[in-house]
Amino acid sequence: MSIMTIMATIYRKYRPQTFDEVYGQEHILETLKQALKLNRVAHAYLFSGARGVGKTTVARLLAKAVNCLDEKVKPCGKCANCLAIQENRFIDLIEIDAASNRGIDEIRQLRDKIQFSPSVGKKRVYIIDEVHMLTREAFNALLKTLEEPPEHTIFIFATTEAHKVPVTVLSRCQRFDFRLGGEELVKKSLKEIAKREKLKLDDKIIDLLVRTSGGSFRDAQSLLDQLSSRSIESDLSYEDALALLNLSSVAEVENFIALLKESDGKSAIEFIESLKEKGVSFPDFLAQLIIELRRKLIEKIKADEDSLWENRALKRLMLAEADMKFAPVESLPLELASYEVCVSTQNTEYRIQNTEEKRIRKNTEYKIENTEKKSENSENKKLTRNSKLKTQNSTDDEEKPAPEIIPITRDIKHAVVMEVSGKNKTLGALLADLSWEGDSSEVKIIAQYTLHKNMITNKKNLLILENCLQSVLQCKSKVTCVIKKEEDIAEEIDSVFGEDG
Repeated sequence: MSIMTIMATIYRKYRPQTFDEVYGQEHILETLKQALKLNRVAHAYLFSGARGVGKTTVARLLAKAVNCLDEKVKPCGKCANCLAIQENRFIDLIEIDAASNRGIDEIRQLRDKIQFSPSVGKKRVYIIDEVHMLTREAFNALLKTLEEPPEHTIFIFATTEAHKVPVTVLSRCQRFDFRLGGEELVKKSLKEIAKREKLKLDDKIIDLLVRTSGGSFRDAQSLLDQLSSRSIESDLSYEDALALLNLSSVAEVENFIALLKESDGKSAIEFIESLKEKGVSFPDFLAQLIIELRRKLIEKIKADEDSLWENRALKRLMLAEADMKFAPVESLPLELASYEVCVSTQNTEYRIQNTEEKRIRKNTEYKIENTEKKSENSENKKLTRNSKLKTQNSTDDEEKPAPEIIPITRDIKHAVVMEVSGKNKTLGALLADLSWEGDSSEVKIIAQYTLHKNMITNKKNLLILENCLQSVLQCKSKVTCVIKKEEDIAEEIDSVFGEDG
């Protein structure tokens, strides 16, 4: 076998063959070992967790353990049955992919074969991967067998989406939830493989693989596969690793976050354009961006620092990640999210600045008033007291200074719509499509249909809108909604199509 053939299957080559080789799932392994020791192995198990964390591997190890000829608590890895399972030739271990065998006919065939005793092993083990993909009819066909299985049969279901498995099936299984690997564990596993394969990788590249894998051991090993052919012959630089994996560097992600935080929308869009030219995968870049922002958010929360910006940016970018799967242009969700984060930051800074100015002005007025009080003659206490009362009464009677009038711009409208959408998505979508006029004292919304007007002026919706306006403008605003006149609509049509149209 050539070096390339070996290296192309690293995650298969280094698949754990004993319980001791499994990383990060000690809470599950200890329970299984105890069950094997007491001869209390269940007839059905459900292994749930993210991809690449060892669900199928542990299922195969359990099949080894119950069929091992030499050991009772764990597979020896040396007897005929253990070696047969390791080499995928053990006829009493049946692995089924539910994604491609999900119908009732396949489950009926499986149910008919279950009645036969094992051919060579002690137990016949069925591993059904991605079990949540089975149809409802297939699950129903399986229920009776799960309830009263033959003594010689064990079912092990593996899934990444346990919430999609019917409760009737869950109640008949022992469920184990697999954890994602911590950074140190994934790093340790990669270093061991790199050492055994004599790969020349520095810690910076290992850290890149760990960060990109997101805690999945298999993903980390698959990424190592991509670098293996280059790193076995010569030292691989960090830049080469980024190019081979089509990833962005930590510095690039940091620079992009800085642009968003500075509200530099133009530079952020230009940065995204440069990523296009490099051929960077936008789903991967967005995933890196979210991971880095999450790290910053957690650091700030632990340090008891203001983390509002990171929180808002993360929420918007996660929406972009969901939209990216269906977007006609892959970069579009990221571009829209970047613009909205920048606009949101600008509006927040405006509100903070406005609030700070009010606070300074209030403090200044207080100091002046205090100084005037101290300078009054102490001998005329009675006169001073009366004077104070008169001054206070006259101050109360005076009208408060009018708040600053701010015209309703497109950016302000956008900021208000974003606030409203967080409380009522339908109302936010409607407000975004309508025309707005006026200023901070009175906002006029122009609707084309009475239905839309009634929806906006509904008591509950109107309160949401007024509260959001006050949050953005820092003052109370009156909201009016009017129906667009037919002659105005006609003029708009004429302006687009001409009078003859």
